[in-house]
Amino acid sequence: MADFEKDLVVLVADLDMETTIRGLLDHRIRSFDINVPPTYDIFRHLQRDPGCLNDSPNFLRNFSRKYERALVLFDHEGSGAENKSIEIIQTNLENQLAANGWNANRVRVIVIDPELEIWVWSGSTKTLDCLGWGEHTTTEFWQAISNFQKHTKLTDKPHKPARPKEAMEWALRQKKKARSAAIFAQLAKEISFKRCTDTSFQRLSDTLKSWYG
Repeated sequence: MADFEKDLVVLVADLDMETTIRGLLDHRIRSFDINVPPTYDIFRHLQRDPGCLNDSPNFLRNFSRKYERALVLFDHEGSGAENKSIEIIQTNLENQLAANGWNANRVRVIVIDPELEIWVWSGSTKTLDCLGWGEHTTTEFWQAISNFQKHTKLTDKPHKPARPKEAMEWALRQKKKARSAAIFAQLAKEISFKRCTDTSFQRLSDTLKSWYG
């Protein structure tokens, strides 16, 4: 096997995503049943979600000899490919990466539906604390979110608003708390994974376990 400088390179769309992945890899790696943390670097694409979608094979081509494995993460919403299924996007992009220097088993593409903020909504009481609602009960908090998003049926998708970004930003505004990447770092460090049912997060979890567990 080739000698690689590091285990993993991660290409993400923005600072919030970088902070989240860094928090998970630095502080929560044992929650993925991984005992030895992978060495890694994270890069942000200047063109954000569309850049990750359209340019990741070119961006990562020269890294295939330096890093053993590669992850690409970006939002479905805002990528410019919202009319395509996530499964097709992931498969096509992984095939393109495989054609540009990466073996198929060394790369994984994770498209988040609709966007990163969906990971915020886990149903944990830590979510309330991070968003500034710690003095409220869980019932009060979710009633407020439900009232904000009248079209969201929380019983259909418990604790997953249909518009997760807008719901998060509304919750922060109510408590006069500024949105920042630090919130995502705090969530990554503190939220339990056991209640997270989001498909993209499960894909990330399964990938890390299969690679390093």
